[in-house]
Amino acid sequence: MDASCSWCIEFADLFSQLGGIYFLLCSSIFILLFISFLRLYVAWKGIKFSKNIKWVDATHWEVPYAEAMQPIISQLNSLGFKRLGEFHGIIQGITQMVWSYVSADETTVVTISHQFPANPSLVFNTWYGDNALVTTSYPAIEDIFCIPNCCSMAVQGSLEEAHDKHMKQLGEFDKKHGSRVRFSTIDDWLLPHPRIQANQDYVNQSNRYYVRRYLVAPTLAYLYAILVFVAVTTAGLIYNLSVKTIWIALAFLSLPFWIAIVWIKRQILLFIVQNFKKKFSR
Repeated sequence: MDASCSWCIEFADLFSQLGGIYFLLCSSIFILLFISFLRLYVAWKGIKFSKNIKWVDATHWEVPYAEAMQPIISQLNSLGFKRLGEFHGIIQGITQMVWSYVSADETTVVTISHQFPANPSLVFNTWYGDNALVTTSYPAIEDIFCIPNCCSMAVQGSLEEAHDKHMKQLGEFDKKHGSRVRFSTIDDWLLPHPRIQANQDYVNQSNRYYVRRYLVAPTLAYLYAILVFVAVTTAGLIYNLSVKTIWIALAFLSLPFWIAIVWIKRQILLFIVQNFKKKFSR
């Protein structure tokens, strides 16, 4: 039996002894990579619709808002926001109704939608004359994406927290971008103005951000994990290490991989945990 064949037999024997951990590696990489592609697809789909949708004034319809929106509207009123109007758009053949409220200085517009009636969501929107943009979503997976001319934040905690974070960010943007765009009526909101260019800049930057975060970063982490497993098992064959020693080495060297994955997925994991707590606390 030649040396190459002997090495193959040794590798097959080691593989059978480490079969469980190899299976765990392959299955976890597949699942996590699938989640990354799914998250990237969802982000891309949302960005695509935000670019193509056309909003139309629906204030004259006087559509009543869902009961679940009442606490949100009451909180907005207490923060000084007043009704601006309603508008709608067609998303995948479904009419999406949006209620809008504007701040006392008429520079921040809150858009509220209830695609899921029991869980309405809102976004604080502020534009600047030089096409700069600040948005804050609530409730959403905790996240922040900022570049020089736009900043998008997401808050899971409370509406007041989302408002406070938005106002804090406006303080930073006011110094760099000057005066904000004002919205006195729903027509001001729907008429073309610099916010269209601001949206386009945001979309372009978001595409690159999501590719880096949900595709490039996880892929690099998975490549590291594969490299560790190949290196450790090869070293085990060359130096005749015991299976126990290989397991310990794999566990230790795999820690950076799992730390990276938890960091990359931390918003998703936090969102899942918080929603489970809400579900079981009812």
